[in-house]
Amino acid sequence: MGLYLAMAPFGYLAFAVALRVKHDPNRRARQLQNIQHRAFWLMHRWIEALRLVRLAARSDAHGSIPNQPCVVVANHPTLLDVTAIMAVFGGMCTVVKPRLFRAWWLHALMRGARHIEGATAPTGAAKVVQAAVSRIKHGHRVLIFPEGTRSPEHGISAFGRTAFEIACRANVAIWPVWVRCDPPYLTKTTPLHRLPFPPPVLEITPMAPHQPADYGHDSKAMQRAVMEIYRRRVSEEHSRPQAVERAVELKKRDC
Repeated sequence: MGLYLAMAPFGYLAFAVALRVKHDPNRRARQLQNIQHRAFWLMHRWIEALRLVRLAARSDAHGSIPNQPCVVVANHPTLLDVTAIMAVFGGMCTVVKPRLFRAWWLHALMRGARHIEGATAPTGAAKVVQAAVSRIKHGHRVLIFPEGTRSPEHGISAFGRTAFEIACRANVAIWPVWVRCDPPYLTKTTPLHRLPFPPPVLEITPMAPHQPADYGHDSKAMQRAVMEIYRRRVSEEHSRPQAVERAVELKKRDC
């Protein structure tokens, strides 16, 4: 961990140099996203070395997310989901909370990497959609968590429509990613200091892509279909014998 902290200033130096090189803004954004990808990969390797959380990239018949314009959506069980997805699949743009996006020590990086400032009010969603469509037209992938915040433990919140509206307007695929942390950690109810045993495994698994044309470019229909896939997945995971046993143990402990 000390080595990682010692190397962090060099990462910010790399960001600073990349920001000042006079390249095409989109080419520079891809450079910054690649730096972020490598930094997040290194960060997760150190977290694993400390036996805190192990990152596991799962694969299935659908393979990995292609390095081409698309909208990546995921459930959001932990605080590590953003860094884990970028560590596994490479650089991409994402929507960032306004307070973090405007932080003096991050603002230049956020803008340079073409991340998108989140909406401060419901009426600001249109600007997010417009910005994301622009990123996609310039060749970027966009990562969005349609729940808008972390998932409830062993559950999932209703999806917003923003990600699906972006996909329909840009006419690109939605790539759902399933995120699973077992045992649960860094959820809304499991803080940093309450490390479970055994150490949790954070699994990142891509699922089948969805094309807007399959839904008549109807973002509402696309939203409902993808949300139902996640709800079924949550139900299947929660009914697994290991999950039931762990829930019983936690209930006894709380009593």
